[in-house]
Amino acid sequence: MLNEVGQPVLASRLRNDERKYRLTFVVFGIFLAILILNLFWVNTIVLQSKYRAATTVAITPPIATPIPTEMITPTPSTISSPITAPTTTIAAKDHFIPLGSGAGQSADWEDIVGMVASVDLGQYQVIKSVLFEASVTVPTANQYVTLRLYNKTDGHPVWNSEVTMNTASSYLISAPVIYDSGVKLYQVQLKTQLQFPVSISQARIHVILK
Repeated sequence: MLNEVGQPVLASRLRNDERKYRLTFVVFGIFLAILILNLFWVNTIVLQSKYRAATTVAITPPIATPIPTEMITPTPSTISSPITAPTTTIAAKDHFIPLGSGAGQSADWEDIVGMVASVDLGQYQVIKSVLFEASVTVPTANQYVTLRLYNKTDGHPVWNSEVTMNTASSYLISAPVIYDSGVKLYQVQLKTQLQFPVSISQARIHVILK
């Protein structure tokens, strides 16, 4: 058993020990808090620095280095020359000299007004034949109609140029005519059997070369 003097001493020691433990826990707690704050601060600063560094990296475009012209080897050209087909000139063998159109109904030979042309058949080389052609219409279709060319320059018909029809319409072609050389005035003439109107939609001289 403790005496009265020992009890206060023991109580004082217990209080001192309790203070030491409390102080130790407080110091340890402060140290731990500082350590945690330090770690948090370090991690935050480091992570932010890395993020900023990653987002601020400048992308530098590649610099094109010029190549000296003497080092450039030209690519050989493969363009081929166009093939030109040989041209062949084919002379036209058919020539047409228009004589116009008109109408008439005379019982004897009459000139059809406006159906005339001045022609030099000698300008055509190597003539095979010359024909007189006409497209004729007879509304009544009940009479004979005859057409011919007349050489007004020399005052005579153009031989073999007469053509005849007795239908409502026809395209008439003469036999090869006998023509005179030089410039001549050729006139279309018409005569009818019953003097009914006759229409000539076109007439022409057809020159055929050999």
